[in-house]
Formats: sequence, structure tokens, C-alpha cells
Amino acid sequence: MRALIGTYVLLSLSFIAYGAGAEFLKVETLVEEAKVPQARFEIYAGDDGEHWWRLKGPNNQVIASGEGYEDKASALLAIRNVQEYAANASIEEFDAR
Repeated sequence: MRALIGTYVLLSLSFIAYGAGAEFLKVETLVEEAKVPQARFEIYAGDDGEHWWRLKGPNNQVIASGEGYEDKASALLAIRNVQEYAANASIEEFDAR
């Protein structure tokens, strides 16, 4: 995340230094051109015939995964729910006793 923020800052500063007449690009285009590694969702069919999803980080490590779903559409809906709700989710700590 820090690398991504740093890239945004550097690219923003370079555009400011270039001058007000420069044509500005969308952030997505800048990230793509800077080759910033990003997390990605993967969806796959398990040996059990169900559809599963997992979220992998830029280092290819699994960050999160979901349960098995009967169809691909349900697994995609679960991914969209994670994308929508995770950004504002609270962190709660519980005593494991």
C-alpha cells in the first residue's frame, strides 16, 4: 500500500512540475504504466464442483478466501461484497479464552 501511495505522489508531483498545460491521465492509467503490483481476486472451480474465490496480494500470497459456492455468479457476488464492505469494516478484537 505504501508503494502504491508513493507512486501516486511521485506521479502527481511530476505532472505538477511539468506544468499546467500538461494533459492529465487517469490514475488507473498511471498505475498501469508504473507497473505497480496490485492485489487480485481469483475465482476457480474446486474438485468438489463448487466455485471458490481467494484474494492474493502483490507478493502472490493468499490474503483472504471464501467458502465454496454452487455457481460462479454467487462467488462473484461474494467478491463484490468484499470489495464494497471491506474498506470501511471495523476491526474488533476478541479474547480467545
